[in-house]
Amino acid sequence: MTPEPSADPRSAGTGARVQAGSETVRDLFTILYKRRRLFWGVFLLFSASAWWFGETFDPIYRATAQVYLKGRLETVQSEDVDNPGMSRYRKADLSDVASEMQLMKSRDVVDGVCANPDFLARSPWKKPPEEQAWADFSEEDRRRAWRFYIIDNFEAAAIPNTNVINLAMTDWNPNRAAEIVNALADSYSKYRSGSLGGKLRLDQLVKQAEKAKTVFQSSETTLHDFKKANGLLLDLTTMVGSLIEKSTKLLDHVNDLEGLVERGRIHIVELQELHGQDSPFLLGLPEVSGNQAVVALQASRSELSLRLVDALQHNLENSSVVSSLRGQMDSATGRLQEVVADITGGLVRAAETELLQNEAVLADLRKKQEATATNLNEVGKASLRMESLKNNLDRARDAYNLAEKRVDTAKTTGLTLPDFLVDVGGYANVPQFPSFPPPPWIRTTLAILGGLFFALTSVFLGAFLDRSLDTPGQAERETRIPVLATIRDERIRRNKKG
Repeated sequence: MTPEPSADPRSAGTGARVQAGSETVRDLFTILYKRRRLFWGVFLLFSASAWWFGETFDPIYRATAQVYLKGRLETVQSEDVDNPGMSRYRKADLSDVASEMQLMKSRDVVDGVCANPDFLARSPWKKPPEEQAWADFSEEDRRRAWRFYIIDNFEAAAIPNTNVINLAMTDWNPNRAAEIVNALADSYSKYRSGSLGGKLRLDQLVKQAEKAKTVFQSSETTLHDFKKANGLLLDLTTMVGSLIEKSTKLLDHVNDLEGLVERGRIHIVELQELHGQDSPFLLGLPEVSGNQAVVALQASRSELSLRLVDALQHNLENSSVVSSLRGQMDSATGRLQEVVADITGGLVRAAETELLQNEAVLADLRKKQEATATNLNEVGKASLRMESLKNNLDRARDAYNLAEKRVDTAKTTGLTLPDFLVDVGGYANVPQFPSFPPPPWIRTTLAILGGLFFALTSVFLGAFLDRSLDTPGQAERETRIPVLATIRDERIRRNKKG
């Protein structure tokens, strides 16, 4: 049998033991050696850049204080009539701790620090604005600047499964970071112990009571002015009843006058018709029949009629005696008609005058009745508005009474006990090392590790992208033929000698 050719020692194996595409540790070191310049360039560049980048940051110090929540006040209802509510403290639960963490960032707590003259005399920023000196700002602007600075750099975090809260403050000055966080812990403790929070709550209740009193007085004045402007100072029910009674009487009077006016018109028409027809019914009128002249003329006609009848019995109809009597009779009849006509005309004129007077009175009564109805309607509308004002007044009175009761209760019992028992568990010490950037040894370690990572990544990425065969392993992987031997490139040796 033909002897098997010897394989190159850097090959992966011979015969059936050859694995295409395999790499040896020597091949990896060969790749690193061939690209050592790339490796050291990337390593030094990244390490130096990372170190320089860490040196550009200003040091920031973090000071931490602890606040311990001992208990929370709660009211327990009892069956005692004289003392139905009993106050006691219970252990603060996780929800209480979470709510207190948010309260620590409230304006009331932060303002306890911002109002400190020691802080107001200094600027919160390391490089304050150059447009205006810090001392030239108003006190309110300085407080606002400190408030925003503290809120942006202050953190509160609870220690798991405990009632302890860590207060952390970051600042460019280690002494000031500890000073600010300790002042925040004291401000929160005072606020919750009642020396600050109780006073603020009492002031709020007093302000609410004053506001409710102002609203109540305003509602009362508005109602009185409305009553005065609309004439509603008397009892509304009595006033409405009086207006309704007055309107009813006026309406009855108007109806009576309307009937009287209508009868007067009919009477005038009848008199005019009887007068135009010279009706003998005119003599039946009381005003005509009772007139002395009419009575005298009727008596004279009766006498002449009797004489005429007697004369006709003894004389001819054409006799002078009968003719004379007839002439006297016609003269008396004419005078009677004239008198009746004058009396009838007087009656018509009197009836027309009375009709005009009644119509004038009727028109006046109608105006009064319409004015009364309008007034009644306005009173009805005003009563709705007044009822709304009364409701507003009642609500304002109830709110005022409730606010006064709250103030009284707060002064007697409500503010004698704080809502929370709080204690500053530990004040912050002045930090010796900045929290950011990290210490030099950590920055150095991170720069070296990062440089190694990116240098190795760059070398192997360059080897992956380079299609030339640098090692026997690459040759086996590409050709799938075992490497038996390698020949050194003499050009490399000559370059090294030169």
